[in-house]
Amino acid sequence: MASEKKYKKVRVRRMIDDIDELLNIVADDGFIMGGFVRWCASPHKNPVPFYDIDVYSKNRPAYERIISRARELSAFERWKGTPNSTACVWRERRVQFIQPKNQGRMVGYGSLEEILDNFDFTVCKAALLNKEYAIVHKDFEEHEENKLLIIDHVHCPIGTLVRVLKYVKKGYFIKPLELLKLFYDWDSRPAEYKSLMAEALNAIENFDPSDPEQERFMRFLYEQMFLD
Repeated sequence: MASEKKYKKVRVRRMIDDIDELLNIVADDGFIMGGFVRWCASPHKNPVPFYDIDVYSKNRPAYERIISRARELSAFERWKGTPNSTACVWRERRVQFIQPKNQGRMVGYGSLEEILDNFDFTVCKAALLNKEYAIVHKDFEEHEENKLLIIDHVHCPIGTLVRVLKYVKKGYFIKPLELLKLFYDWDSRPAEYKSLMAEALNAIENFDPSDPEQERFMRFLYEQMFLD
């Protein structure tokens, strides 16, 4: 279980119907984490709605077992693969089964704490234990109540900046000094990383999917920046 110093157990304040079905699919092979659990455990009277439900696995065999169980039920439909996940629609809700791969500083599988540590904002560090309790960052309730963005981890400074803009649009606030963490992180990156990111960003304006080099850059950019 996650460290009591950095994470704590809280009672879930709201829940969707049929969550038992999804919990049974995940079983002991993984965790439901991220924005959906933030919504479930948020102390705010009007929490920001969740867009999808993210499911992480402990390892590759666990991931395959979760997918297999889900595919056996007709409630999971309209399957689609992406670079970072296998997605489907479950009872009119979008579910993402995150691919169990670690790339660079991005962690896509492991223990509950290993995966939570990889989430960028304290308000996103939340994992469902069952339909009554969740594990969250120790400052989750304070930051979520005040819709305050605190950057706790950076796996890609540009990707985190994109997510900051997304959350600010949702009504969250970030202190200017907090953004310095992204500049410090960028300065610490090797020249090769900066060069590759610059080329990937330049490729966006004139993206040609038939060009293998541009496809490679765009895939790298997607995987580094937009994992939610």
